[in-house]
Amino acid sequence: MYLQKLMDFVIHFYHSQTPYAIAIIVVLVVLLFARPKTMAKLVGLVALIIALVYIVGLLKTGVDSSKQKKRDLTEKAEKQFN
Repeated sequence: MYLQKLMDFVIHFYHSQTPYAIAIIVVLVVLLFARPKTMAKLVGLVALIIALVYIVGLLKTGVDSSKQKKRDLTEKAEKQFN
C-alpha cells in the first residue's frame, strides 16, 4: 500500500522532472563508486527510515480500524437502548 504510493511518487517525479531525476541518479552512482562505505551507510539509513515509516503506517492502520470497530459497537449499543 505505502510502497505503491512511493513508487507512484517516484514515477511521477521522474516523468515531471526528468533532468533532475537523471542528475540525482548520476550523483548517487558517482558517490557509490567514489565512497562505497559512506554510500552503504546512507543506503542502510534510508532503508531503516523506510522500514520505520512502514511500521508506523501499519500501526496507524490497526489503530484506525480498531477505533472504527469501537465506534460501530457504541452506535449499535446506543440504537438498541433508544
